[in-house]
Amino acid sequence: MNKTIEFIGEVICIIAILISLTIIIIVKDERKTKIVAAEGEIDLEDLIKEEQCVVALTHFGYIKRMPIDTYKSQRRGGKGITGIATREDDF
Repeated sequence: MNKTIEFIGEVICIIAILISLTIIIIVKDERKTKIVAAEGEIDLEDLIKEEQCVVALTHFGYIKRMPIDTYKSQRRGGKGITGIATREDDF
């Protein structure tokens, strides 16, 4: 029984190795993009996308920032969108 389990384990290992080698052979091709050093200095602010947003602050101090596109224009009697699930005493 133990020899059978060991044999099955060895077969599974061999199959895993063959699959990984096959994937390496199939995927191995030249890189399509070039990685070059950046010229000049990069500010972190340059990496942040500029967009209009809504910042919601609750009574208990929870803060959530959402894109303004989350909210749609409404007419009278609109119910709005729940962006944050609040606790019972929070508003």
